[in-house]
Amino acid sequence: MLLRSLGKLVIALAVSVLLVLPAAVFRLGLGWGSMAQVGGVVLAYGATLALWLITVVRPKWSFVQKRSFEEAVLAAFLCALPMFISQVVYSASSSMLASVAGGMFQWGMLVGLMTAVPYATLDHPRVENRRYWLRTALWYAGVFGLAGLPEWVFGGRSTVRLQKLASMSVCAPVGLWIGLVTGSRVREWLVVLKRVFDFVWSLGRPVGAFIFGYAVIVFAYGEVYAALWKLDKAGALSGVSPSPSIGEFLYFSLVTAATVGYGDIAPRSGWARLTASMEITMSLGWTIVVFAAIMSVFADQAKKGKPRTDGTQ
Repeated sequence: MLLRSLGKLVIALAVSVLLVLPAAVFRLGLGWGSMAQVGGVVLAYGATLALWLITVVRPKWSFVQKRSFEEAVLAAFLCALPMFISQVVYSASSSMLASVAGGMFQWGMLVGLMTAVPYATLDHPRVENRRYWLRTALWYAGVFGLAGLPEWVFGGRSTVRLQKLASMSVCAPVGLWIGLVTGSRVREWLVVLKRVFDFVWSLGRPVGAFIFGYAVIVFAYGEVYAALWKLDKAGALSGVSPSPSIGEFLYFSLVTAATVGYGDIAPRSGWARLTASMEITMSLGWTIVVFAAIMSVFADQAKKGKPRTDGTQ
């Protein structure tokens, strides 16, 4: 049970990092800036799990929402999700307006994800309070408008500066409101996806068997391709380096089994083409057989659980 819970935590953290890191590297490069974004994800997980630990050690503290470990991991994932959206927004535009709108969107989406009903607040997550968020949006509009007012007054009262001032006043509340709506919608979708993830998790053994069988096919045929290249060199496979490693043949085997066919490595000899055809047939057959077996099992379970219509039990 402990290992399963830790596995869920590691998977959720890895997914969060993989969502945030690529956009951060694209925007900031591989350096301290990108590492700071990853640190923010780790900090979100640490803070959420610390709150969960407080509920375990001090269960009578009412100001901390009580969650199970799995719910705490899901909450940490939800906290990191707005960071991914903000990174995408910042990557699309590096202007000040995008920064303001992205930051407000991140805050609004976080609230929407962490509350039980739309337009609720973090201190009352089950009570809708549109009036509060309307006042908050107007307050942010005024704050950002006043922040840009000195530039318009002392920097020249041009139409361009006035448009920038108006945009700053509008983008903050709009970003906040869109974030609230998006967070609520994504939270509803994630509730459904959680059921899907639980269903997939329950298929651990069949999925593990499928992955193992698929890996056996890829590795076995990769060794066959390596042997064919050793016997016939470039006459067997084109696109292989002069001194290839086994990784190149495993890559070609995986691409062949997945029926992707990038074309960078291609079979040339008759034996190589026959081998590739056999691998494609075997991988597709293995996939069809395994998933047909899984679906037949769940079809039988659905029939057993289906209520009778003749009035009998």
